[in-house]
Amino acid sequence: MADETIERGLELLSKGHCDSVAQAARNSGAKRSTLQEHWLRMKRGEPVAGESFTVEGLPSKWTPEQLLREHGLDPEKWAIARIRVNRWDDEEKPKVQLRVDVVPKSTLIEIKQADPSKWKAPKPRKGSPDKPLKAVVISDHHAPFHEPVFHQHFLSYIADEQPDIIDVNGDLLDFATVSRHRERDAFTSPVNDCIQAGHEILADYRSVCPEATIRYKRGNHEERLRNYLIDSGSRQYADIKAANEELPALDLQRLLKLDELKVEYVPEEWEQAKTKLSRKLTARHGFTTAKNGAVAILDRLSGSTVQGHDHRLWVAFRTGHEEEDLRVQMAMSTGCACIIPGGLGYVTGGEPDWQNSCAGFRIWPDGNFHPAVGIFVKGSFYAPNSKRYT
Repeated sequence: MADETIERGLELLSKGHCDSVAQAARNSGAKRSTLQEHWLRMKRGEPVAGESFTVEGLPSKWTPEQLLREHGLDPEKWAIARIRVNRWDDEEKPKVQLRVDVVPKSTLIEIKQADPSKWKAPKPRKGSPDKPLKAVVISDHHAPFHEPVFHQHFLSYIADEQPDIIDVNGDLLDFATVSRHRERDAFTSPVNDCIQAGHEILADYRSVCPEATIRYKRGNHEERLRNYLIDSGSRQYADIKAANEELPALDLQRLLKLDELKVEYVPEEWEQAKTKLSRKLTARHGFTTAKNGAVAILDRLSGSTVQGHDHRLWVAFRTGHEEEDLRVQMAMSTGCACIIPGGLGYVTGGEPDWQNSCAGFRIWPDGNFHPAVGIFVKGSFYAPNSKRYT
C-alpha cells in the first residue's frame, strides 16, 4: 500500500502546488528520492508502486486479480495489500467501487508467522568466553511512522543474526493525536493505529526470532496517552481495571498484547526505566538530548550507557585512571527507526539531523562487550554484523 506521504506529494505536484519534487517532499513529509521515482513513473504513465485503481460500476463478477490485469499488472508480481468495496444504493443505477492496494512482491520479505498460541517464553541464555551473547538495541520507531524499508532490512538482519536479546528501547509508539504538539497533516494518526502498528512490529520481531529475549520499555511518547488522560481531568480512567483484573485496561502490556508475544515489559516510567545488557552496560530510553550528550552521560552516570530518544547516532569513550587500572566507559545513542523527512511534524524546517540506525553488541560473561553500529542510508542497511541489506 502506498505511503500516504507519497500520495500527498504526488497530489501536490500534479496540481501544480509545488515547483519541485524537493518542495513537495518537504510539504508532504515524503522521502525525496522515493517521491522523485514515483513522480517520474506517473509522468510516464506507468503504474506507481502501491497505486490504487478505482473502477465505478464494476461488474460483480470481477475479481481483484482481474482488475490488476485490466491495468497491466501481473498478479504473480504484485501482492494485494488491502481490498475495499464501496456501494452506493441507487435504485435506478447502483454503483459499486472496488479499490485494490498493491505492492511489488519483489520488495517484500517473507515472514513465517508462527502460531502465537505455541510461542513459549524464551529461556535466558548465558554467554561463554567462546560464544558471547548477541544483543541488539533499537528505539524510536514512532509507529505508525516507522521507516518501512529500514524495518524490512532490520528483519532480514535479525533473522540472520538470531540475537539472544532484542531491546526495544522506548518510543515504539508515537501517539501524535494526544501530544502537546500541534497536529500536522502528514504526521497524525489515531491512537488505535499507533497501537496496531506497534504490535505488528513486535510480532515481526518475534516471528523471525522465536527464541530471542525481547524487552520493551516506554519512552516519553508512550507516556503521552496517560498524560493526556491526567491533563484532561480523567485521571480515574487512566487506571481503570476490569473486574478481577490486575492490569489497567489502558496498560500498554495489555494494549500491545505483550504476554501473547512473549515480550518482557519494563513498567517503570520512562525516565527511570532501564535494562541491563550486562553488569557493565545499561540501556535506557533517554538521559539527554543535549549536543554534548556524551559528556553529560559520562559525567553523571556510572558504567556504560546506551540510549535512544535524541534520534542521533553517536558513540564516545572515556578512560579513567583508578590506581593501577584503566577503566573505559562508553556512552552511545542508537539513532531512530522512524521516518526522518518531515521531522515527525514537530521539527522546524522538517529536515532534522537524525539517523536511521541501531546498535549490536557481543557480551562476554565478565560483562565486557564489543559495540557495533548499523545504519540505514539510501535504501541500504549496513548492519552490525558487517553485512549490507539492500
